[in-house]
Amino acid sequence: MAGFVKLFGSIVHSTIWREPHPVRLVWITMLALSDRRGIVEASLPGLADAARVTLEECEDALKRLSAPDRYSRSSEHEGRRIAPVDGGWALLNHGRYRDRLMSEERQEKSRKGTRERVRRHREKQHVTRYEDPDPRSQIPEADPNAEAESRAAPPPAPARTLDFTESDDESLIPLDLVARADARGVFSDMLSGMPGVTVEQLRDKAREFVSFWTIGAGTGKKRRLWMRKLREDLRRAWREGKLRPPGILEHEARDGSGPDWQIPDEQRRRIEEFKRRKEANAGSGNT
Repeated sequence: MAGFVKLFGSIVHSTIWREPHPVRLVWITMLALSDRRGIVEASLPGLADAARVTLEECEDALKRLSAPDRYSRSSEHEGRRIAPVDGGWALLNHGRYRDRLMSEERQEKSRKGTRERVRRHREKQHVTRYEDPDPRSQIPEADPNAEAESRAAPPPAPARTLDFTESDDESLIPLDLVARADARGVFSDMLSGMPGVTVEQLRDKAREFVSFWTIGAGTGKKRRLWMRKLREDLRRAWREGKLRPPGILEHEARDGSGPDWQIPDEQRRRIEEFKRRKEANAGSGNT
């Protein structure tokens, strides 16, 4: 089956390039028609039609290509390029050029793979070195002399830095995910699509999200794109009406009405002891 064939640029330095025009046409046509074994299945008239030469020109070209070439760069087969076989012709040096092509393709594939590994390694190093500081610790002390200048020229917006919470690499949930979301303005940005919701409600739900992945059923599990997962969880909670009033998590943690996975073990034991004493006092008539 004929298919793609690579034409090496060195052909212009070959003795075939000194041959008459019809010979070169027939030779390149045979290269294009050869299968993976280097066999050209064709008749003399069919090959002449494919090369757009006359029968006489095609026949002369085949004789030249089958004859020894004393100036050929290859000493194999005395410089002959083709040999007749049953059903057509065989390209005598096909295997050597095929191996050369495969070697070049493997080298190019290896170079591309090396470049891709280096790129990913550099990106991973950049993400690992990145530290997202607490934005509150970066607020400088006020300078009364610069107040007028700050009013006249607002500071430029900080450059966007790669945040590993948006990385495709799996990792444990960052404990400061809520602070990161606050610093990036995630909660305030989401308010426009959630009428009747406050930023504090979103923060409470975000803390519940972090608690699930740190001390709840999601403990120890790794995920990708934590900031995106947080946004999706907040949107789902809003659609399902699960955004509760601000401060409800702290209230539930104090009286024990929240989910068990939100309450530390020591605090849970104190709550249970408090309930037993309260029931005991109620049974004895004391208030």
